[in-house]
Amino acid sequence: MRPQYASAGVHNNMWGIILGQSGCGKSVACGVANAIMYDERIAPYTSRISNKFTPESLTVSLSQNHRRFHYSNEAAGFLKFMKRDYANELSDDLTNAYDGERVSRQTIKDGNVFCTDPLFSALWNTTIDSWSKFATQDQFASGMFLRPFFIISTREKEVKRDEPMATELVAMKNEIIDEIFELCKLVAGRKIVFIESEYIAGWKYELRVSSQSKQYSEMERSTLQRVFDQARKVAMNLTIASKEFRDYLKKETVSGNFPIELREITYEIPEKYEIMACEIAEFVFWKNSIKALKLTYGSGHYGKVMKALEEGSLSRTQIGDMVSKSGRQLDDFIADLPVVSFQRTIPPSKKPTTFYKLA
Repeated sequence: MRPQYASAGVHNNMWGIILGQSGCGKSVACGVANAIMYDERIAPYTSRISNKFTPESLTVSLSQNHRRFHYSNEAAGFLKFMKRDYANELSDDLTNAYDGERVSRQTIKDGNVFCTDPLFSALWNTTIDSWSKFATQDQFASGMFLRPFFIISTREKEVKRDEPMATELVAMKNEIIDEIFELCKLVAGRKIVFIESEYIAGWKYELRVSSQSKQYSEMERSTLQRVFDQARKVAMNLTIASKEFRDYLKKETVSGNFPIELREITYEIPEKYEIMACEIAEFVFWKNSIKALKLTYGSGHYGKVMKALEEGSLSRTQIGDMVSKSGRQLDDFIADLPVVSFQRTIPPSKKPTTFYKLA
């Protein structure tokens, strides 16, 4: 399945990175996604590579099948690999695969392995602590971490992995699988060319104008630009998932307008999905991407505090002095840090002081 915008060449693959503390439900959520993706009815339409994620495994896998979905649970190892071996240009391969551009690398003795038309989707999850320690500004600057959408988990209550799924959720899961299977049968082997309206272009212009009054860093501006592409991808995927799109495919196929040899279908994205996509991009993807950027090792105030916390604990007052924040602003800043608090009494005061250390 290779839907694509006629005007921009944007593929409908998506990357997701889930950040959250241990026990917050990251693995459970990813497990549900995997259970849907790899149901026996859908499995023939999807592919997967192993958690051993290297330049070689990426390009070889893409050359074997350009429709790839990769899932990596607890991706700290991948982040370490990226930080240690950044010179191996893995980030270039990944960004090219995300953008649907040619990927090539000398991976086998008898020559290059090429992937000329990749469609690579990925889902990672890791703790905020691991992300803060191993993700680097260079990786953001390369564009690799500007592509994914970030999900920052704020669940406080631990999720028990062995709890049985509620009956209504099981029914919902089966309904989703049925719909995906039906869609795969209708679309498999065809190219869907989506036509976008003027809505996203107008939203992009307004967001860019409003951002000019804000003192964004170069990296924040780059992140904002990537959010535009995410909005278009989301609009495409919302359309693909819609009942009216499936009904359209059924109707045209039954009427004979889509003979089996026809490999390209043109469809106009309804504006309601573009509106939804822009809201998701602006109020979820953009905010979470900026938070992930701030948490990245060495980035601004967050990097300064993280380095200090690696050497020991800090009091609330010390953190406030370092970042020039107090009150609610300081509370919000500390809430984004991968820390735990504890009380300590410092003589001659008899009142305990709140300190923080890395979780």
